[in-house]
Amino acid sequence: VVAWTLYSSAYEIPGPEFPAPTALIWLNMAKVVNGGGHLATNVFPTAMGAAAIAALLPAMEAILPSSRKWMVPSAMAAAIGMYVTPNWTLPRVAGGLANYAWRRWDPDGAERYMIVVASGFVLGEGLTSIVNAGLKSSGVAWVWCGGCPAGFCSGCP
Repeated sequence: VVAWTLYSSAYEIPGPEFPAPTALIWLNMAKVVNGGGHLATNVFPTAMGAAAIAALLPAMEAILPSSRKWMVPSAMAAAIGMYVTPNWTLPRVAGGLANYAWRRWDPDGAERYMIVVASGFVLGEGLTSIVNAGLKSSGVAWVWCGGCPAGFCSGCP
């Protein structure tokens, strides 16, 4: 309740600075399913193609030998990617690449410290978000921009 009060006083939810894009996707999906929305033209062939690929992936995984199963992309990851926007996905890709590089460079150090470092990044982002929301709701907008060029961030002076 405290976090909701803080964030809703700092941002319009959903809004331009805190869009909640997944909520908008689910809302639009509910409208289509309940007859209140519309699909894009010629969506049926695309949907059938995606359904065929989704059915093919587990079949490929069942047929391939275990040494080759890593080559089959994750259908769940693709499905999640349709609902999660790039501003959430790209940092995870960067983290995965950093994990890969660290494991190749120093496998023992990566095994020992990767979870701690990743947890620190997540905690740091969360704490920074709380501090930023507190500053913004207090009217300290110039700290929020963090030195962005004029017009780059919404709400910058």
